[in-house]
Amino acid sequence: MIVACAALGVLLFALGLDVYFGPGILATISADSVKAHVDFHTFWRSAAALCEGEDIYDTGAEAENRNPPFWTVLISPLGLLEAIVA
Repeated sequence: MIVACAALGVLLFALGLDVYFGPGILATISADSVKAHVDFHTFWRSAAALCEGEDIYDTGAEAENRNPPFWTVLISPLGLLEAIVA
């Protein structure tokens, strides 16, 4: 019940942002392309690099990776998944 209320609250907040700032926010959130989520894509690429034993700062991502190594360790389980699933 608490999770359902939290999910509803997040949805209502997102709708409010969509109305206030203009359409497009919800479309970007639900996009099925990783390119729409540049920050997450950068984080995911560094997590995947860590899991593969490669350099977490030289991943070829569009955005420059400025996240600290501790953050990469925290999100490293996401590096084991495909980007859109993660």
